[in-house]
Formats: sequence, structure tokens, C-alpha cells
Amino acid sequence: MPQLQDVRMTISIEEERAAITSAIAPATDKAGIVTAWVVVAEFMDEEGKKFLQRLDSEGMTVWQRNGMLRDALCGDNWDDGE
Repeated sequence: MPQLQDVRMTISIEEERAAITSAIAPATDKAGIVTAWVVVAEFMDEEGKKFLQRLDSEGMTVWQRNGMLRDALCGDNWDDGE
């Protein structure tokens, strides 16, 4: 198994947030500015144990983050392109 490295040991939280914001902005199909985001990713450690990690945009409150996650899972506000 290839060696895994802890991303947090190599870049700062600010650099992580900047990279995610840069990646999200061109991927949106609506004109505008990305104002907030939440990313959930699954990782696997050296022993093969999987875990989830969440990172949200700077300044986001707990209720904003929880609301975005809830709406992403259960909301009906999705534009499916129709």
C-alpha cells in the first residue's frame, strides 16, 4: 500500500480553503460568486481504516453548515436541469 501523508501537516487550513474555493467556482453552472461551501470526504489511514472528514468555508457558523448539509441530503431545492 502506498504511503499516506496527512495533508494538514503539509498545507495550512487557509491553503486548503483557497484550493477548494478555486476548484468549486468554475464547476458551478450558475453565474455568481461562491459564498460558502461544505466538503465531506472519506479518507483511509495506513491500516485501511476509513473515516470521514468535513471542511467548511471560513466564517461559516454551525447552523449554516448544518443547514447546508441537511438541505444537500434532504432538500427539494435542487435544479436537475429541467
